[in-house]
Amino acid sequence: MNMKPGLLVIVALALSSALAEQATADTAYFLVSELNQPCLVCDSYVLPISDPPAIEHARNLVANGPGIGGTIALANVVVGGDGFNRNVLAEGEPLWSWHITSLTTFADFTIELCDGSPTLLEADPVGFLANTSGVICFWGYTVTAEIPGPRLIPMGQVVAPLAAVVMTLSALALARRKKRTGAS
Repeated sequence: MNMKPGLLVIVALALSSALAEQATADTAYFLVSELNQPCLVCDSYVLPISDPPAIEHARNLVANGPGIGGTIALANVVVGGDGFNRNVLAEGEPLWSWHITSLTTFADFTIELCDGSPTLLEADPVGFLANTSGVICFWGYTVTAEIPGPRLIPMGQVVAPLAAVVMTLSALALARRKKRTGAS
């Protein structure tokens, strides 16, 4: 298949933006903070959830509190910020240098190995996640609020102008090439 590079870029942008919008539309975002108040560490993190039953459980935790059970979020975590996971409770809501890739489940009890806090994880993300195989299960934390997700620019507003720019630059490059080679 002989596809022009500009067209390939446009197709890739359109597909990736459509997938990103769909993934964000199906994801709910929750604040996870300490169970006990007043707080001890006073930190928090953002938990994205895409599984409908898990979203329902998280919303029940927000509405009814920890008495419903399943307060501990077991989640897969990787080093590297996502531009959204942050300490919502801290002044200025600083970003963490790690983020959740998926929620595994909610539990009442877990092994101690993955217990800790967002601040403890932040102190040595590589070491913490190597020790826990990339899983967190902070015992003293639970879902406490649903929060708005990342604000995305509707990709139609980005892809169309970007496509126009790519097409214009491609046409200019083609015209320049024809002029140099003397082709008509």
